[in-house]
Amino acid sequence: MSSQGVVQASQPEVSTPAGAWTVVWCLFIVSVVCCFNFMKIPPLMPVLIDHFKVDLASAGLMMSLIGVTGLLLVLPAGIAVMRFGIKVVALTAMAFSTAGCLLGAVAANYPVFLLSRGLEGVSFSLLTVAGGTAAGIWFPPQKVGMPMGVLCSALGVGGILAMAIAPLMAQSFGWQSIWWGVGVLSFLSLLAVAIFVRMPPWMNVAAAVRTPPWMNAADAAREGARKKPGLGEAFANRNIWLVSAAFFLFYIPYSALGTFYVTYLTNVRGFTIVRAGLFNCFSMAGLLLGAPLAGYLLNKVRSIKLILTVNGMLLGLLSLLPFHISGILVPIWLLLFGVFGAGFVSTMCLAAVPKVLVKPELVGVGMAISGFGMNLAGIVAAPYFGAVVDRAGWNAGAYALIPAVLLGFIVNRITRYGK
Repeated sequence: MSSQGVVQASQPEVSTPAGAWTVVWCLFIVSVVCCFNFMKIPPLMPVLIDHFKVDLASAGLMMSLIGVTGLLLVLPAGIAVMRFGIKVVALTAMAFSTAGCLLGAVAANYPVFLLSRGLEGVSFSLLTVAGGTAAGIWFPPQKVGMPMGVLCSALGVGGILAMAIAPLMAQSFGWQSIWWGVGVLSFLSLLAVAIFVRMPPWMNVAAAVRTPPWMNAADAAREGARKKPGLGEAFANRNIWLVSAAFFLFYIPYSALGTFYVTYLTNVRGFTIVRAGLFNCFSMAGLLLGAPLAGYLLNKVRSIKLILTVNGMLLGLLSLLPFHISGILVPIWLLLFGVFGAGFVSTMCLAAVPKVLVKPELVGVGMAISGFGMNLAGIVAAPYFGAVVDRAGWNAGAYALIPAVLLGFIVNRITRYGK
């Protein structure tokens, strides 16, 4: 009798709060626009290289600059989320996305075009932090895997749309038409954020009790959820920095190969840009499948370390193959690489944040620290890979990615992810 009462009493504490999925689905749709903006470069890389007359290493800046701006702003973004909330940060993100698209559409030279990519990088970084924070603060830790997987899959949806639509629009109307179109969508996304996104009631600055509904009084007292924590508590946490390091190391292969594989297919295999873009959609489809699958497995297995361990082994194997395969193996490899190189890595490294930093007020800063690793990978991977390919060839570039995977495997093994 008493046992049943305990179970019944505990069930409401782990239920999903009302309005949580509305916020997540709105941010998912907005993130698809932002990710389309981010991923429109790879399928158009040959066109842009020809238009601006740059080499592969310089062309890598089109993607790595996103990482540079993200690296500089992701930690301030986490602080901004903590101070102003997810709505203000998401609105700011889409304002930068709109401005970046419009500037890119009228860019007369490569430096101005790179400046536009910097503005788009601000948008991508801010929205990554806001979206991950929304899942972390609106959902109980036991259920954060699926909403985090949904949000991470936005890169897959946006990437598929970019790979499929961008080359066709570029052929028909010029590459600038894509920038104008995404600029309009970014502005509409800003309006959607203003209407649907909000902070949870228990994190309102005027709230008397800052305790999530799934945390009972004993846990609230033990974890200090009733006392507003400081930034130093998050920055001093060893494990959140290890999560960021794992994100950085595991994301390098996807960032590098995702940037240049279309260029390889067109320049070496003789694909048309449209065909190469459509093939690369398999990578985005893998991310789209992998992110929610990772969230589902996390909710079942409850072990980030185990999932990342297996994923690291598969990622290392896949990183050896891209320039040794042909025929039907190319789309199969792209699909699997999207699943394990991006979908699982992103979902696990973001879902780890509320498990490492249990206080909801620190989740935003934790997302920023975790995202710091992803942005650092974006800075390092594309220019590094492009430089190796320029000097030693495509296979050498792939082999040069393996040390990062091995180091990521080690970092994951020494990280304590909490419950």
